[in-house]
Parts: sequence; C-alpha cells; structure tokens
Amino acid sequence: MEKKKIFNIIAAGLFLVGIVLWFALPAVQLKEGNATYTFLDLTFGKTTTVLGIEIVIFKFSFLNLLTVILMLGALAVAILRFLGKGIMKSDAFIVLALAVLALLFVVLSKQFVVMTNQDVKDAFIKDYALTGGAIAVAVLAGLGGVSAVLGDYIK
Repeated sequence: MEKKKIFNIIAAGLFLVGIVLWFALPAVQLKEGNATYTFLDLTFGKTTTVLGIEIVIFKFSFLNLLTVILMLGALAVAILRFLGKGIMKSDAFIVLALAVLALLFVVLSKQFVVMTNQDVKDAFIKDYALTGGAIAVAVLAGLGGVSAVLGDYIK
C-alpha cells in the first residue's frame, strides 16, 4: 500500500475517532465544580425542569452543528482519497481546511452557544472551561488534516 493511502486512512481514522468523541464526551465543565455539558447539549439545546417549570438552558446552535458537519465532510474526502476517487488534485488541502475549521469551531464551541439572555451567556462563557474531551476532539481534527496533507508530500 502506498504512503498516500496509508496517510489518508490514518486521517479518516482520526476524524472518525474525533466524531465519536464529539458525541460521547463532555464539552464544557464548570471551573469550580463538576457540572458538565456535552457537545450535544450545546448544539441541540437543553432544558431542565425545576419545580414543575421547564427552563431552557440552551437553544439550537447551527454553528456548533457545523463542527460535526465539517468533520464528517473531512472524513468523507479522506475516504474518497483512500479509495482513489478524489474530488480534485489538491483535495488534501480541502481536508486540511475542513479540519482547521472544525478545530476552530470546537475551541469556540462555548461562544457559539445560543441562550435566552446575553448576560447569562457572558456568565456561562466566563464560568465554564473546555474539558479534556473537547481538546482531544480539536487535536484529532487537526492531526487528521495534517496527516492528509503529509500523505502527498512524504516520499
């Protein structure tokens, strides 16, 4: 198997693991506590019931959904490159661009949260930090993009 195919399957594997971790791990955690929210909560919204009253914590966030869409797109292009059916000659840079955008969107995921009140959102951004899971997803996305490009340039 040639090196280009090996690096593309590595890139696809990294994106796949990143996507699975995106669904499985918490994204943000309270700095002084153990309250956590997952990427799914930040993306699709979260409500809670207090004394019989339903309170909306987060609303749907398209930009957080775009994160997983970008990683899925990079995964698809990496698989197509592995199969030898690339989109164009320089599609490794498409994978890299999608990966860098996904990395940035993961890092900015708490800023992309949609809340009912801007003051509550400002407090949320200040009081919560990214978890190790979010950092791992960002690193896997970045490494996936870099490995796709390396396949074209390592002899």
